[in-house]
Amino acid sequence: MAFGNLKFDTLTTSDSANTSTEKSLDTSYVFNGTAKAWVHYGTITSTAIRDSFNISSLDDTATGKTVVHISNDFVNDDYCATMYNNAHSSSFDNQYTGGLWDRNVGDLDVWTHGSSGYADSSLCDVLFHGDLAW
Repeated sequence: MAFGNLKFDTLTTSDSANTSTEKSLDTSYVFNGTAKAWVHYGTITSTAIRDSFNISSLDDTATGKTVVHISNDFVNDDYCATMYNNAHSSSFDNQYTGGLWDRNVGDLDVWTHGSSGYADSSLCDVLFHGDLAW
């Protein structure tokens, strides 16, 4: 069985499940405008991925420090990454912050910090945009 390339500029669907109205999307939007990777995880009792796309694993390197490993690397380390995290306890700590540090084509260091220093997070989301090195 041979496989080839499917080339098209516009993706069109009838959207029959929702509105029965034809909808079109330029494929450059799919390639350039959508997230290339994302991860939703927690680090309180263990570092565990709850859900993800294009993420292979996480490394818990210290309290409040996690390395997110990307399955398909980026072309370079100039991709855009954003994050959200919440407090490490049931009550929200208004001084809880996070940061993105050592950025590489295949991984990113994520640090979370509470009012008294580095702290694990019950919820952390990281979103990646950029060009993949397919």
